[in-house]
Amino acid sequence: MAVARKLAAEHKVTRLLAVEWNVGRTGIIAPRAVLEPVVIDGVTVTYATLLPSGSAALRG
Repeated sequence: MAVARKLAAEHKVTRLLAVEWNVGRTGIIAPRAVLEPVVIDGVTVTYATLLPSGSAALRG
């Protein structure tokens, strides 16, 4: 038997410093947000992948 738990999401506000464009290993160009460092659940977050609006709904 397996047990799965999901913790409540933690929300933080930070500042978008810049947007960088990265070329992935498959040749896809993807935007990456450069953020003012923020600690979320003990982890410092400085980058985030940006997705086109509506694409998250397509991914499920």
